[in-house]
Amino acid sequence: MQTFTEVTLWTGGFASSTEQRLMEGASGPTASVTSPDSPRGLTLKQLIAAAGYQGSITEDQMQKVLVPALKTLGAAGSDAVLVDTSSRGFQQPTAMPDATSFAVAGLPTYATVVVYWEFKLADVSSARWQALGQHVGNVRSCFSHQDRREFMVAVTVTMNSSELFRFSHIEGALSLVRSGLQPFSFDATSPGLRWLIRLMRTPMARLGYTPLPKPQIISNKGLDIQVAEQIGRGTGHGTQSLIFHATVDGAEAIIKLNPSPQEVRIAF
Repeated sequence: MQTFTEVTLWTGGFASSTEQRLMEGASGPTASVTSPDSPRGLTLKQLIAAAGYQGSITEDQMQKVLVPALKTLGAAGSDAVLVDTSSRGFQQPTAMPDATSFAVAGLPTYATVVVYWEFKLADVSSARWQALGQHVGNVRSCFSHQDRREFMVAVTVTMNSSELFRFSHIEGALSLVRSGLQPFSFDATSPGLRWLIRLMRTPMARLGYTPLPKPQIISNKGLDIQVAEQIGRGTGHGTQSLIFHATVDGAEAIIKLNPSPQEVRIAF
């Protein structure tokens, strides 16, 4: 049975030593939110209203406005792809975190997850605990598919705050350090926003993500098979099969590799 340990690391501002402990030295240019294409100092509530939504704000409206705004602000220097996964979720198996940063565009699988995101309207403790529970479930699934990964980062964003979590996975035990709530708006001085942009501009390797090893496949039928990325594992009981994104004679394909007996199945 897995154990879970939570440690509250701090609840104040982001000291440089704390940043290093949480993010393993995450780096990137200082966030600028004053470009012509950015929200320029708005609160999230004002940004949602500016998008044409009236009356009580829903999580769906928050989602539709927040994800594109974050993608715009974090695009420079990012090598991961932020995707709205609230409705279509993942491929094999299915999950529905609000948003996910993936290592490979167009391949929403546990094997390519870099960062998880959850969005909640309120800062109340019940909503934040719900988000943390969602993170725990998703992170455990991710570690089971990225079994060489030692840590990963997850984020909760509300209308007025953001919080980062660093999950570690050692010998089956899951532990956590958390940033504490940070004030969040689309203002250049917002510590919550600046930290999120820095997170999105941090190289994937410094967020715990390492691409899984790729096999070299030599076809006895003369096919040119180039493996791009592992995207999952077989779902059958006791299976050891691995699933890869690849090209076969230049065409996009999905390959299922069974190590014993050695067998390769190709789907275009």
